[in-house]
This record gives sequence, C-alpha cells and structure tokens, in this order.
Amino acid sequence: MRKGVEMNQYQKDQLITTLEQLRHCHESYHSQRSADIDYYQILSSWQQAAIGLGTRIEMLEGENTLPVRILEEYCEVLYQYSLKIQETNEYTTQMKEHMNDILLKAEKEILNIETKIEIVFLPYNASMWDSLESIWKAAYSDLECSCRVIPIPYFDKDSEGNFISMHYEGDDIPKYVPIIHYDEYDITENKPDVIYIHNPYDNYNFVTSVHPSYYSSELKKHTKLLVYVPYFILGDTLPSHLAEAIGVFHADRVITQSESINTAYKKSYIEVLGGEEKEKEKKSGIVNQRYWDTLDKITEDKFLPLGSPKIDKVIYHIQHRPDVPKEWSDIICKRTKRHPKEDISDIKLILYNTAITDLLTYKNVAINKLKSVLNEFKDRTDAILIWRPHPLNVNTIKSMTPHLLEKYLNLVEEFCQEKYGIYDDSADLHRAIALADAYYGDAHSSLVELFGVTGKPIMFQNMDITDYPSVEEMYSIGFEDFVEDGDFIWLDRKST
Repeated sequence: MRKGVEMNQYQKDQLITTLEQLRHCHESYHSQRSADIDYYQILSSWQQAAIGLGTRIEMLEGENTLPVRILEEYCEVLYQYSLKIQETNEYTTQMKEHMNDILLKAEKEILNIETKIEIVFLPYNASMWDSLESIWKAAYSDLECSCRVIPIPYFDKDSEGNFISMHYEGDDIPKYVPIIHYDEYDITENKPDVIYIHNPYDNYNFVTSVHPSYYSSELKKHTKLLVYVPYFILGDTLPSHLAEAIGVFHADRVITQSESINTAYKKSYIEVLGGEEKEKEKKSGIVNQRYWDTLDKITEDKFLPLGSPKIDKVIYHIQHRPDVPKEWSDIICKRTKRHPKEDISDIKLILYNTAITDLLTYKNVAINKLKSVLNEFKDRTDAILIWRPHPLNVNTIKSMTPHLLEKYLNLVEEFCQEKYGIYDDSADLHRAIALADAYYGDAHSSLVELFGVTGKPIMFQNMDITDYPSVEEMYSIGFEDFVEDGDFIWLDRKST
C-alpha cells in the first residue's frame, strides 16, 4: 500500500465540509422534488464530487483506506440509483437517507484520522539552506509534524527590474533532505499550518526575486503561521534595509540570532509601524499609551531570539570535520608538489571571501584588489586559497555594475583554468569554513560572523592595498599621536 503524505487539520476540515455540503444537497433536492429536475445529472455530479474526495484522501493518507472504500460504496449506490431514476425520475426518501447514512460513516472515519502539524520549508537558494536546516531537522524528527521541503524558483533581474532568467536549485539541496518539486504541491489548496521562508524581499530586491506566487504577501494568505528566518548572520548592528524588509512585516514570527539583534528588530518595527501615530500625537499633544502597549505586545510575540540555524551548522561541522574533497586535495598536491598519498595537513587553507557590498562600493578598485590577491597566491606552496564568492556576485554585477562583468568573469575563468587555488561556488558553505585554517576577505559579510564561531584567525582585506608592500612599508609604523617624556617618545599607534 502506498503511504500518503499525512493530513493536516485544514485538509481534514475541508473534507468534512465537502461531505456536509453533499448531505445538504441530498436534503435540498429531496425537499424540492419536481418533474423538471434532472436527478440523473445531479446524482452524476455527486458521484464526481465523491471521486474527487476519494482521490484527495488517497493523496494524503494512501490507497485503500476505510474512508476511500466507503466513498467507493457511495459511488456504487449513486450509480444504482441513477439507473432507477432514469426509468422513474423519482428521488425517494429511502434513497436520500441511504446516501446520508453512507456519508455519515465516511465522515466518522475521516474524523478519526490523526492529523499532523504540516510544516513547509521554502528555500530558494541552495547555499542558504543552512538558515533553515536545523529547524527542519527538529521538525522532521518530531512525530507530530509532517514536513515538506519545497525549493522554489527565483529570477534574475535586469537594471530595469524585469525578470530575465529563472533558476531552480532543488538539485543542489543536500541529498539527505527529501524534497518536493514546486509543481507537485499547491500551497493555496493545502494551506499548511506553518511556512518557513528565508527570503524577505518579495519584489523589492534589485538583483533577484523569488517567483511571485511565493512572495510573503501571498504566502500569508494560506497559512496560520508564516515564519521568517534570516539567511544572514550579523555583528552588533542591524542595517535598516534588513530590518525593514517587507517579509519581516508579513511574517507572524521572526527568528533572530541574539537578544541584541532581536531588540534592534523590535525597535525598527515599532518605529515604522508607529510613525503615523507619532505624527498624530505631535499634533494633538496626547500620547496614546494603549496603542504603544499593544504594539509592544505584538513585537514580544513576533520576534524570538532563538539563535540561528547557520550557527548550528557551523558547530556541527566543528564537531564532525568533513573530509577534504578529492578535487581539492588534487589541487593542493599539484600546487605544493606533494604526492597524492603524502600528508597535506601542514598546508594552510585560507578561505578568501568576496562579498557583494565591497564589489558595489569599490567597483574597479575591488576588481584590482581581487586580482592582486589571486596573483599573490599563484606561486605559494605553503598556503592555498579557497576562493568563495558570494552566490549572487555575478547576478549583482550584471544588474548593478555591468561594466565590471567581463573583468570579473575573466578573473574567475583564469583562476579555475590554471587551478592555482580552489574555487568553491558550491552550496556547501560550511565545508570551506570547517576546513579552512584562517579567513581573509571582506569585512561586510555574514560569513565573518560564522567563521568567528570556529575561533580561527580572521583578517580583513584593505582595498587601498593592491600591490605587495615595499621594504620601507613593511617596517614602517603609522601613528596618530605621540608624547615625549624626556627619555622616550610614546606613540599612539593607528589602527590598521
């Protein structure tokens, strides 16, 4: 027997409602008996409704369940009565009561079906699945929950905001995660109890957009609980464009990484929603304390400082260090002139992270810096670069700074072809974090915070330095102030 996907409470309620509507039809047509009514056609429509119900139950609970067998009995009775009605065109009390009895039996059996909390996860970019994974693992192991992971399509945008190409990354989600294709699951029909998202932008992102059917504004209509889990990790501050993303306002719950970030989210939320009320109070001079107390209560329920699944993933890989992929070890051995069977644990792996913010801010300077860093590692035999670009770098350059695209792609192509380092654009960010001995790269990236969890060294690149320093520069000291005490000169060294 094929196992179903299990029923949620909404789906059960819909089945019961349909059965009640059918019984109401039995009564209604019986009370208005008339020679002008085509009872044969009406019984046929009831039969189609019952077939639809049976199909729906099979999809949810599997084949050959008792409710389905009862509905099959109902269909057979309808067929027999339709043959009689063809001859007499008479819809009798006995027929009505018989059909009602059968549907009441089906209803009783459906009411006995155990429902589960249906939770749907909607990742769009496979490399950001880590922002949902530990929550999914907990729900997947909970016998009271029924989980669906449904990777959704997203689009690149041109500089005018038009959709230009579609992407689907379901094949890049880890193989141990069972997924459902988005074409095979209708959220509007199933109305899951909980939906988790990690994209809060709807159509307000300049670079990409998830399919409009999956905007938070749409999902909100079809679930009891819409939960947003940020795809990023922050330091101590929350930028306004993240705090004020439209999905934050549509979500019923927002999972935050810490108490400080949680407080920042709440403050921003109150400032945005309470802006109009503040203006009213300025004019009237009267503070509406009830309004502010209600808004405070909403934020207490809405924003939950439960931590980040991204950090959970880092901790897991610290405890379960992954193996170095063969493709990586081949590059390491070739660059360091080691035999494939030799120990390469003494070779330092440097995670080089290039994020979106610095590319957009520094433009050509960022390209020159990137080129200088890659060149620096060309001939090194003691350290190998793991270059990990942000997954949306190319899309962002296309949309925001298209004049840089050719230069950027040429650097990528040269690095990959000559293999003087490891180019890691896989969906598995945490493998690189776990295997790298140190971090080097952009400071404006959530990867910095994730890498910090490991306790390994972190160094930020300086966009002003694109050439190897001279001897004078290497031994020079920068300082902001000094004090002479008669014997010594004390320097206040400048931060670098």
